[in-house]
Amino acid sequence: MRTSSLMIVCGAVAVAGLAACAGGLPEVPATVVDPCRLAGPAGAGSDSAVVVLFGPVSNVYAPAGHNDAERLEFAQRYETLLRMDCDGHLRAGLAEYPPVCEGRRCVLTLRAGASFTDGTPLTADDVVQGWRDAIALGAGVDSAQAIDDRHMAAYLERPGLAVLAAPSLAVMQRMGPGQPPMGTVAPIVTFATRADMDPRDALRGAGVMTVGDSSVAAYASSLGMKTAALPFDRTYLLLSPARVRSILSSSHPGALAPVTQRDLAFSVRAAVTRATESGAWWVSDLNGCGPLPAWPSWRLPAAPARTGAPSVYYDERDATARDLAERIVALAAMDTTRSAAAAGLARSVPMPAGAQAVVAKGVDGEELTRRMQHGDGFVFITAIPSPVPDPCGAARALLRVAPWLVASDAPIAQTVVPLVDARRFVVVGHPAIAVEWDVFGTVRVVPAGAGAR
Repeated sequence: MRTSSLMIVCGAVAVAGLAACAGGLPEVPATVVDPCRLAGPAGAGSDSAVVVLFGPVSNVYAPAGHNDAERLEFAQRYETLLRMDCDGHLRAGLAEYPPVCEGRRCVLTLRAGASFTDGTPLTADDVVQGWRDAIALGAGVDSAQAIDDRHMAAYLERPGLAVLAAPSLAVMQRMGPGQPPMGTVAPIVTFATRADMDPRDALRGAGVMTVGDSSVAAYASSLGMKTAALPFDRTYLLLSPARVRSILSSSHPGALAPVTQRDLAFSVRAAVTRATESGAWWVSDLNGCGPLPAWPSWRLPAAPARTGAPSVYYDERDATARDLAERIVALAAMDTTRSAAAAGLARSVPMPAGAQAVVAKGVDGEELTRRMQHGDGFVFITAIPSPVPDPCGAARALLRVAPWLVASDAPIAQTVVPLVDARRFVVVGHPAIAVEWDVFGTVRVVPAGAGAR
């Protein structure tokens, strides 16, 4: 299928304030007032305000979600106390802004009239109870306490209000078995799953969808739909038990030199990704985070007996991870004396003795999680959120998946190998709706109106 040239509106701004655009820049009207908002096309468009999802949705993972479909749907149902726009500016959400803070203690006032979707008024105690699971998992808040119906105190793990805008601390109320948690906002859209459909075929019936392929966004633009590049919201890492073993045995260097990391990243990146930028949370001081999850014995499991080619495992539903895995396989087959990137890969992950080849192997999410938790594989390609408001929470989340990364107190900065940052594109096809997004790549559907570009 032939596609037209990509016309993507610049709408991606990282926490540090760096703007990133995909494709050419169209002429922007002088009435632009909100760079984090995109209105649907004028006139005729999609005949229904349908949010198209390309994956399964499990309410177990509410409110943050663990895949793109869940993140998109949950963003329409659950609100955070504070909101952060795509430029990194905080503003009011379910609570007034700014809160009153003294050190790590912040007192928040819920907005007047806040309620659940069934009309029940939202109280501070509801927020505290709804946060219990997130706090237990280390979402950047040590504890929370209701003062009265509209006032609560949140004790932050570290100074900084960004955690109160993170999706993991969106407010919800758990319901009965099989029922989705109740949120504080009723979606103005309906949801339709198109997991087995080519995104191009799903466009004509879509009010809103997000895609990772810029060519799909280009095709949507050619149909008269509005498109925008979202912020880079995930970083892909290379994780390898073999790397950790070699670091612990002092037979392999620890953290990669910046030039080596850059060569490797530029060799595996695709058109819609960028080499991971410096300043990542794993190089931060994590000493103040308290106990972090780790392998129970603080040692790696024994290296598995080699049966066949070493495998690079990735989630079979993740096209970016698949592309990275295949590029790494190609690099592993190259002569390290002729390719700086191949040499960088060899320094990143030691090849098993006697291995002749490396293969890419896509598996379902459950198998990937199981293999990562047990260190059962040669290399894993996985995505983590970026940017993160709380390094401690990010470290805990990663180590719950791969606890062997800090075996024998090995620092995360040495055991992870960052590859690329990735983002998605949002498509709006309904004239009566618009979308807004934040630095976390969270997309919210709102009624079209003044201020939309």
